[in-house]
Amino acid sequence: ANARDLVALKNSLIILPKIKNLLLKADNYYIRELSNDIYNFDKIIKLIDNGIMNNPPLNVKEGGIIKDGFDPEIDDLRNISKKGKEIISNIESKEREKTGISSLKVGYNKLYGYYIEITKPNLHMVPDYYIRKQTLIGSERFITQELKEYETKVISSEERLKTLEYQLFLNILSQLSEETNKLFQTSHSIAVLDFLSSLAIVAKRHNYVKPTIDNNGIIDIIEGRHPVLERTLK
Repeated sequence: ANARDLVALKNSLIILPKIKNLLLKADNYYIRELSNDIYNFDKIIKLIDNGIMNNPPLNVKEGGIIKDGFDPEIDDLRNISKKGKEIISNIESKEREKTGISSLKVGYNKLYGYYIEITKPNLHMVPDYYIRKQTLIGSERFITQELKEYETKVISSEERLKTLEYQLFLNILSQLSEETNKLFQTSHSIAVLDFLSSLAIVAKRHNYVKPTIDNNGIIDIIEGRHPVLERTLK
C-alpha cells in the first residue's frame, strides 16, 4: 500500500458505523446478520488521520507523507528546511555588504548545490576566502566555508527526513496489518451488501416480484410483461 491507499481506506472506514447501524434496523434477518462482520476501526482511522497527509504524494520514499505534529524529529527537520530561504537570504545580504557587490546572489541547483554567483565585471572584488566552483559565460560561481557547512546540514537533514518518514510509514503499515483479518471480513460483508443492494434496486426499478411456484406442471402468466423482451419483439 502507498500513502494514498491509506487515506482512501480511512475515508471508507469512517462511514462503516452508519452502515452497521442501518443494517441492525433492517427487517430481514440475513441483512441484520451481515452487520456482525462489520467491525469498528476507530484505532486505524485515528492512526491514519493523525499520521498521514490528506493529499500525500504517490512515492513513499520522497517525503511529504507524514503530518506535522506526528513526530517531533520530523517537525524539527522540516523546520530546518522551512528556515532555509531565510538563512540563504541572510547569507546573501551579508556577502553583498562584505564585498560591496550589489548584484551578488546565492543560488542552488541539484548538480552543483549552493553557490555564490558573481558577474565577470565584478570578479576583481571577489575576496580571497571565496572558493571557485563553476565558470559560466558571463559569471563565476563560488562557495564559502559558511555556505558549504549550511549545504551539508540541509542535505543531511533532507535525507534524514525522507528516511524517517518512510520508516514511520512502514510502522503505520505494520500496525494496520494487525487488523487484516477484520478488514477482510468487513470487506466481504460490504461486498455482499453491495450485491444485494444492486439486485434490490433493479427489482424496485422494474417492479420485479418473487413468483409462487407449485408442482402442477402448468405455466400460467397473468398480465406478465418483460420490458426488454417487448422492445426486442418490436
